[in-house]
Amino acid sequence: MEALMPQGPDSTLAVLRGLQPRDLPGFHVRPLHAPLLSEALDKSYVDLTGAFLALAANRYYGERGTNLHRLKSWYYLGSIASMPAILPGLGH
Repeated sequence: MEALMPQGPDSTLAVLRGLQPRDLPGFHVRPLHAPLLSEALDKSYVDLTGAFLALAANRYYGERGTNLHRLKSWYYLGSIASMPAILPGLGH
């Protein structure tokens, strides 16, 4: 999925929306669903209106995983936090 993202975020989004994290194999694969879905939504110009995905990704990757996954988890959490109506008190 990560390799498909730059060329086709809309295709990636369609695939990810059809997957349930609990159905994915392996403990280390499941947490990737939230940050990939957040990224696919963002790159497909769909507003991230709920904090659940970003919080789930950040909860897992905030202090572990690759530098890229940590960076993305913080980026999408910050993106949502900049919308005060979504997470009051975390925005500007």
